[in-house]
Amino acid sequence: MRRSRLLAELGQLAAAAAAARLLGLGYRVVLARAVGAEALGLFQLALPIYLVVLTACSLGLSAAVTQMVAAAAAQGDLGRAARIRRRAAWIAGCAATVGTLVLLVVAPRLGNALLRDPRAAAPLAVLAWALPLAALQGIYRGYWQGLRRMVRVGVAPIGENVVRLVVLGLWLALAPILAPAAAAAAAAGLVVLGELVGLITVTAGARRDPAVVPPGAEGPDVGRMLGVSLPVAMSRMAGTMGMALDAALIPARLIAGGADALSATAAFGRFMGMVMPLVTFPTVLMGAATAALVPAVAEAWARGKREAIRRRAAAAAGAAGAIGIGTALALSSGAGWLGQVIYGQAHLGPLLAEGALIAPGLFLSMGSGAVLHGLGRTGLSLGCQVAGGLCRLGLILIWVAPMGIAGAALATAVGFAVTAAGEWIAVAALLRRGA
Repeated sequence: MRRSRLLAELGQLAAAAAAARLLGLGYRVVLARAVGAEALGLFQLALPIYLVVLTACSLGLSAAVTQMVAAAAAQGDLGRAARIRRRAAWIAGCAATVGTLVLLVVAPRLGNALLRDPRAAAPLAVLAWALPLAALQGIYRGYWQGLRRMVRVGVAPIGENVVRLVVLGLWLALAPILAPAAAAAAAAGLVVLGELVGLITVTAGARRDPAVVPPGAEGPDVGRMLGVSLPVAMSRMAGTMGMALDAALIPARLIAGGADALSATAAFGRFMGMVMPLVTFPTVLMGAATAALVPAVAEAWARGKREAIRRRAAAAAGAAGAIGIGTALALSSGAGWLGQVIYGQAHLGPLLAEGALIAPGLFLSMGSGAVLHGLGRTGLSLGCQVAGGLCRLGLILIWVAPMGIAGAALATAVGFAVTAAGEWIAVAALLRRGA
């Protein structure tokens, strides 16, 4: 029964994620064609800074909510689950509001000092308004995921991308051609709009849901909540800080290798805004599996079912390996054709073929991270993430200047492989000694 329930949840998430990812890929393709590589590069320079601040404000609470709500639901205590959601939403909402104010103040300085392009301040200031919306949406998504209401988890991204595509279509039809900074700010505005739609989707009708009971007066153990969430926050911070450093470091190393500033920004935009969306597209499958895996592992752990955890971990490893290797083969074999058909840029093929090597490590790390989070061992995941990120940054310093943007793709592939290897070794050790 439990296996069939897990498969049903996986199917629901996979279907919703497939629709969302197809819409999202379509949105990114249209956006890349609409704004051009330079404006896309400015947007991609600002985006990692926004993600760093969002990660800091969110405190990893969505992952803690999923794990703690799943454990409460396994014991039949839905009142406690609702209290966990309410307390986490209050903390995340307050922190994100402060983050918005701080980011609005420092955006011009970050554009000049860190990103080395003052035009990046415009999209960064617009993205600041998305912080409270994204933080609250994460809490509700974690809550529904913990209750294993997977349809609610999967529907929000569909609504976000539909609205973004519609507005982008109207923009292309009605708006004049914008300067790169203005186009990047408009792209950031679409992010804010998408987060608003997502928040409305995950909260709509929540009070009428039969799983939601009156929270009561007693609050959850905030210390325990933060004990689970803060390692997740630091792990995500390591990843988003890595992205922010990429945005500062990769263009600088390209310039050190002989490129001018405009071509360096454009090359960074092609890698992050064109290649990476194709590499990560199959997370439509792996993302659905990991979203269902975290509460399933947490519930099995709460019930003391160690063998069920071992089976699910083995299935996750097999699925991640198959998806990652399949993605790498598909992208590398059709790189030139995909670059021409999707983006109208046949010369994107070599970079896409090199970026394809990122896929195996990326998907394997998603599977191992989900198992560790379900077990509540988020600190182990953090250590592996940091190790992989440091490896990636070191290789970017060494490889990008002589190899160009291809060096960034290869460094990213090695970094994810290091993270995946460390996490799966940790999972194996935990399962051998009974977690």
